[in-house]
Amino acid sequence: MTAVSGAGAGGPYLRGGSVVPLEGRRLGRALGVLGLTVVAVIAVILTVDAARNALVMHHLDTRGQKVQVTVTGCLGRASGTGITPVGYTCRGGFTLRGHRYRAVIQGSSRRHPSGETLSAITDPRDPRVLFTIGSLARAPSPGRGFILPAALFGLVLAGAGYLSRSVGPARTAG
Repeated sequence: MTAVSGAGAGGPYLRGGSVVPLEGRRLGRALGVLGLTVVAVIAVILTVDAARNALVMHHLDTRGQKVQVTVTGCLGRASGTGITPVGYTCRGGFTLRGHRYRAVIQGSSRRHPSGETLSAITDPRDPRVLFTIGSLARAPSPGRGFILPAALFGLVLAGAGYLSRSVGPARTAG
């Protein structure tokens, strides 16, 4: 434990470092900037994910190829408590242009028995992308994925405007 020496010309100090009083305004600004930075990073991550999903859907729409997938097995996905299954992830095999592929069957959370044949669409350039036809028909517009990131970016801009007006520039004694 280090002792605080008495006040000198510069005030109390701790082993050579002077004690700086905490300014609420600076602390508020720092916490606000930190919070806005976290929200901005989350918005960027969500935007990148939405763009990737939109691109996948575009590729399936423009160059997707129908295939018949044979289910090879399904695994249950547990809920947050780990007790209740919330759905299943199934894998399947299919043939595309003479090559045999295995992939996760996306777009269905039902448990399909092994050996069941499903109609699906895959991207010939990336056969790991495999969706059931029914799931693509029910899929929401790819633009919906950009709503939350846009709202978060708006929140960041509003917060930055608020911080710049309400906190103002740091004042110096003079």
